[in-house]
Amino acid sequence: MRKFKDLALSIVALFVSYGVYRLSAHLLSSIDNEFLVDFLVQLVFAIMIFLSVLVLKKTWIYRPNMRKMKVGWTAALVLLLSFAGAAIQAIDKIPSISVTGVDLVLFLAKNLLIGFCEESLFRGLIQNSFHDIFGEDDTPHVFLGVICGAFCFGAMHLTNALKPEVSFSGAAAQAMFTFCTGILLATVYFRTGKNLWIVAFLHGINDVFAYIAAGRLSGVNAGEAVVSSTSSLATGNVFLQVLVTFCLFSAISLFLLRPKKLRQLQEL
Repeated sequence: MRKFKDLALSIVALFVSYGVYRLSAHLLSSIDNEFLVDFLVQLVFAIMIFLSVLVLKKTWIYRPNMRKMKVGWTAALVLLLSFAGAAIQAIDKIPSISVTGVDLVLFLAKNLLIGFCEESLFRGLIQNSFHDIFGEDDTPHVFLGVICGAFCFGAMHLTNALKPEVSFSGAAAQAMFTFCTGILLATVYFRTGKNLWIVAFLHGINDVFAYIAAGRLSGVNAGEAVVSSTSSLATGNVFLQVLVTFCLFSAISLFLLRPKKLRQLQEL
């Protein structure tokens, strides 16, 4: 029962933190500089999550197993490859960047905070709770924890549908693709000795690419950038695209979590 209690408390921490996040966005909306608002709201979210980790006595999530990281760090390259599409699109937008240096710093800091916040919640708290429930003794059990954690990660992005400018179909498409990306993030997290800092940094960098590609630094506001990114995901046969992505990312995950590698990690 304790294991399920930990999962329930982690989910409660998620919703409480998100509620404060939404409230702070409303309270700070009168500030003229949208980049500053985005940063401050994300900073509030980060503080709430860190407090949740302290209350739940889970600060160990910030102390990875460095011996395991040395064995599994190359797995992080998989994430870089999966982010290549967003990076290429972002490069095309670089000539049109039109923000001040201060706004650029706020933009980068905000996205790195997103990586810290979401990885602390979904990998540090929720995924580890699933690993406690299912165990980490073999590939099927570890992969089940990965899938469940990634599902929660994807489902949370359905909240974008609450924004009036975002359609439900766009938010649903984003949630499904985020679920697939979450499989890789969760796998790399496990393979690198549960190194939250690696996946948080890579997650933040991917969001930087995605927002630049959506025109966030080229005169597009945050709402329009979300609409742009979700609309592009919802084009064509979404179900087929998600199915192919899910199968590909799951195959990569199962390869990275193959029994030989798990035994090697368990010996460290």
